[in-house]
Amino acid sequence: MASQLKRPILIGGVGLATGLWLLESLSGTGMDGGFGLTGMGALLVGAWWLKQRSAGEIERVPEIQLPQIDRAMVEGAIAQTRETLSQLEAETTSQETQALGGLQARLNQLTRDLDRQELRFAMLGGQAVGKTTLANVLAQQWRPKGVTKISFMDTPQLFATALTSDGDTTDITTAADWAVPQSVLAADLLLFVTAGDVTDTERRCIAWLKERVARLIVVVNKQDQHLPVQQAAVLSQVRKNLRDVLPTGDVVAIAAQPAPMRLLTQDAAGEAQGQSLTRPEPTLSLLLDRLDQLIIAEPAQELIWATVCHSANALAEEAKALLNQLRRQRANKVIDQYQWVAAGAAFINPVPTLDLLATGAVNSQLILDLSKIYRQPLSTDHAKTMATTLAEMLIKLGLVEVSSKMLGIALKTNGATYVAGGLIQGASAAYLTRTVGSSLMKYFEVLEVTGELPESQSMEQLKQMVQKAFQASRQSPVLQSFAKQALNKLKQEPLTEPVSQAN
Repeated sequence: MASQLKRPILIGGVGLATGLWLLESLSGTGMDGGFGLTGMGALLVGAWWLKQRSAGEIERVPEIQLPQIDRAMVEGAIAQTRETLSQLEAETTSQETQALGGLQARLNQLTRDLDRQELRFAMLGGQAVGKTTLANVLAQQWRPKGVTKISFMDTPQLFATALTSDGDTTDITTAADWAVPQSVLAADLLLFVTAGDVTDTERRCIAWLKERVARLIVVVNKQDQHLPVQQAAVLSQVRKNLRDVLPTGDVVAIAAQPAPMRLLTQDAAGEAQGQSLTRPEPTLSLLLDRLDQLIIAEPAQELIWATVCHSANALAEEAKALLNQLRRQRANKVIDQYQWVAAGAAFINPVPTLDLLATGAVNSQLILDLSKIYRQPLSTDHAKTMATTLAEMLIKLGLVEVSSKMLGIALKTNGATYVAGGLIQGASAAYLTRTVGSSLMKYFEVLEVTGELPESQSMEQLKQMVQKAFQASRQSPVLQSFAKQALNKLKQEPLTEPVSQAN
């Protein structure tokens, strides 16, 4: 039972066995010296145990303090997620509905989980770290108060190796390759098991998981493989390496299945008779203490609700990401059309600072079409005001002049026979329209989250987005690619006005 696993006498017994093993190793063939040597060994191990016990008390951390959660909060999160899914469904075409079915099934499961009584724990880790053993030991020996049933889910190993095309092996170290099952991410508690100090790959995986699971504890298993004086140092090192990822108390050290130990047998006179093998009991005190703290701080039902709420929010973010992805695909097609219309207008009628009336007319319609895609409808007058403000902003920031110079150089590099006048003006108009369009995409995404902003604050935010987009797009490979594309486009037939997006 859990209480038995935490008795100090057991730890002392394990320490005594370790001490006898060390003394036997020093004596070579056995311990013939009788009680004196054995007694000295016990005394030394006893002193070590007292020291370790004090060190263990220093390692203890404050009780877990968690925000309270109730059913109404969880139901609100589920309702918000359902609304996001409905919005995604309304904007998804028949060819794009495959992913939507899986999201809806997960939402239905979360609704059922509101009344779930069983706690679900999952084990995750690399090869041969003791996940299955730990799951079995906890299932047999941990009985927390107020919990009727707990299931322990073991999972396939992480960080396996894969064969490359030339037959060599390579480590799987990216989040895409880890392929953590959704059931693991939806567990009430995830125990990430490692054996010793964490590798860089394990640390990155733990940080990735921390953002996606409700509760996470890192378990440093196989402490029995280290000398007693090293065990505290190993735990301290792991906690140090994860200090930016997890609280100190959520990193614990255990020995789920200590290796068998050789013990010396003696007769009544104290004479050595031989050796016997014995397997010490599991050492789980730090882990069990943390689990008990968790159950006390957040009872089973609230722990389940917290998991459901976390999963609902994660599902809403996933659905929102899909929705933004669909909108970006449609918005990019619209921007692509408008940038070449702007290029054609400037190419035919070049002026020193671009024709503000021409580009303003194009951009106002671009703003209207993008606002419809992002379900942020604007009036025609508002769109025209924004377009004029953006055009003036581009000139005041010096982006028109800078883009013209950069594209002039890039066009020469791409073999243009002439780079003066209309060609540079057309490429610059397209480039700036693309920059403004990509900024508007981010602006409307933010606007949907934050709601309507005051005009001054709204335009200042958009100005910052335009500047960032311009700086990001002026990298040489990006600019060279755009110049080549512009050169090919402007050599073709005059570009026509794009069809306004009604949806």
